[in-house]
Amino acid sequence: MALRLRRGTDAQRLTLNGVGFPVPAEGELIYTTDTKKLFVGDGATVGGIAVDVANSSLSIDALSDVDITSVAPTDGQSLVWNNSDSEFQPGDADISNQSINALQDVDTVSNAPTVGQVLKYDGAGWVNGTDVSGGLIDDATYPINITGDVTGSVLGDGSTVIIDGTDGRVLGNVVNSTVTTQDVNTAILRLSGLDSTGNNKAGIKITTDGNADDGYSLFDIDAAKESDVGSSVIFTKSRGTHAARTGLNDEDEILGINYFGYDSDNAPSPVAVIQVAVDGTPTSGKVPGSIVFGTTNPVTGTVAALSLNAQQTAVFGGAAQLASYAGTTERDAAIPTPTAGMMIYLTATNKAQVWNGSAWTDLH
Repeated sequence: MALRLRRGTDAQRLTLNGVGFPVPAEGELIYTTDTKKLFVGDGATVGGIAVDVANSSLSIDALSDVDITSVAPTDGQSLVWNNSDSEFQPGDADISNQSINALQDVDTVSNAPTVGQVLKYDGAGWVNGTDVSGGLIDDATYPINITGDVTGSVLGDGSTVIIDGTDGRVLGNVVNSTVTTQDVNTAILRLSGLDSTGNNKAGIKITTDGNADDGYSLFDIDAAKESDVGSSVIFTKSRGTHAARTGLNDEDEILGINYFGYDSDNAPSPVAVIQVAVDGTPTSGKVPGSIVFGTTNPVTGTVAALSLNAQQTAVFGGAAQLASYAGTTERDAAIPTPTAGMMIYLTATNKAQVWNGSAWTDLH
């Protein structure tokens, strides 16, 4: 048999006011059919007390397994279970067993972090990225703008000093390679600190792997300036050291330019040489000099082909051949304004001629 409670509309319930009808007795239950609510009588309250709001003023501390009275909670705390007291108490939540990715604004799953990365805000959340706040990271790319002095030394992987931060010297080898897309030729400029025997030396070496039939400039000096002074390559020589230079002696070589080619044994052999040397005793403001042009003779080897001394005396190592013209017409067309001392050879007369200042004169 079903238990049926006293029931009626909410308006009918309110008529239980102790005037027309008695108030609900203590413990009497009343159900309103229109509001679908339950009321309980206490013997004094009109219409009884609504069961669904009877406990609305109760604190969570009224629960038997919650204690927020012994230790009052502070802002941001949660209810944390205390196993010793078998109740919930105010405290900070323990997230030691949680991943940082559990936070809704952190994403370390889309891109797995690597060693040395940090969390960076990308405008929407925190994601892993390279740390650029401290030292540089291997294989990383940095946008760097430097204003001011850069100090410190640069070391190679083997702790070898490449740039000395104390005196600013570049001590390591400098290799600059450029590969063209047309012929895949490689030009290399190498500043070396050691020679082939390992001794400390200074030098510049330019090499190329260009094809033998290629035509290109290996070394260019290109200057544009609004003056009559041209570009120059300067070679300076002294005795002593850079810190304490001293004067040169007679026959000291200033510069030797040596040209080599590979011989039939596939070995480098001299082809020609240009040598500049001191020719006499230097005086204040003047260093007498000589220049020698040498070529390699297939029999005797490299010999002086032409030498000019400090007195401008020219010595030929072989025969001197004059400019040759078929006749006077060809001569005058080629040399319209001769100067005194010019010499030529006419094949029509088989004679050498010299311009004496006013006319061409036969030498024999």
